Amino acid sequence: MEEKSIILDLFNESVSFTERVYSQNREYYSKVSMAERQMEKLKQHLTTEQMEMLEDFLEIQNSHDAIYNEETFRLGVSLGVRLTAESFILGE
Repeated sequence: MEEKSIILDLFNESVSFTERVYSQNREYYSKVSMAERQMEKLKQHLTTEQMEMLEDFLEIQNSHDAIYNEETFRLGVSLGVRLTAESFILGE
């Protein structure tokens, strides 16, 4: 039986990563909106072949970002646990 990681379970909950991290950050939502507008402008000037290339690139980028975000979350939780353990061990 494969052992599941509680850290990954925390990361993969139904609330998305962006909602947990940026929910109160107006600048984040402003940048997302700006990026979406720019993407739509760009797409209007692309050929069908260029559009397919862009979509392929964005799919790869999204996969990369998902891996990066999961690993960053896992490492952050692990660091927090290590810091907590060390504080208990040292008794301070």
